[in-house]
Amino acid sequence: MVISEGWATGATLAEDEPGALVLAAIDAGNLEPVALAARNRWPAAVLVIAGDDDRQTAGNPGATKARAAAIAAGALLALPQWPEGAPASLSDFNDLAAWLAGGAA
Repeated sequence: MVISEGWATGATLAEDEPGALVLAAIDAGNLEPVALAARNRWPAAVLVIAGDDDRQTAGNPGATKARAAAIAAGALLALPQWPEGAPASLSDFNDLAAWLAGGAA
């Protein structure tokens, strides 16, 4: 089961992993409550928090909130891994997928 911060990221991850249940928390502040609710509903599930990497924002709230949610819910944490040359404006898995597909950054 994958929990993403936003809807677009959730849609991208669902397309990439069609057999996975993907939940979108809608914003970083909802990651922990959604992760805890998912853990309560599916206690044996392997949960993965797919966080945003707000690397251009002070404190990187996407990664910070995703890490806290993963710890609170006993989940794994996944953050985008930026290939060499990736624009600094990219911040989530959806941005990365679009850029890799030749879309705008």
